[in-house]
Amino acid sequence: MADFEDHGDGTLTDRRTGLTWSRCSAGQVWREGACSGTPAELDWEAALAYLREVNEHGYFFYADWRMPNLRELASISEVNCRDPRINAEAFPATAQGFYWSSSRKLVEGPETVAFALSFGAEGLRTGRLGERLHLRVVRHADGPVTRPSGF
Repeated sequence: MADFEDHGDGTLTDRRTGLTWSRCSAGQVWREGACSGTPAELDWEAALAYLREVNEHGYFFYADWRMPNLRELASISEVNCRDPRINAEAFPATAQGFYWSSSRKLVEGPETVAFALSFGAEGLRTGRLGERLHLRVVRHADGPVTRPSGF
């Protein structure tokens, strides 16, 4: 957890990137130092609706939470960890399935897909917007971010 500043409220800031993350996946609740509940599986529209709800109701004390882009999502993946490939102390009870990113692309015809990243062994793929995947929310940290020693 040396790379993260724990805010004690279910969020933490990555000192390397300056991003603040929800420690729990959508569908889970931060309670007594852990994520409880089952990570939700949301299609694209439901993921956007979840983000609107989080921001409108001021969950996690801010109203600028969003879906991470692929680079941001990959920044919390830990290649030295297995099942899941993420720091389980920082992000407890993370599902091994695929997580939405906001990085999208057009495929043949009018269809749009979004890149999705798994913290399990699957890695990266594209997901059709009607598929049901997991979601973790992110925002830019407020104020200066302290670099850990050695940077």
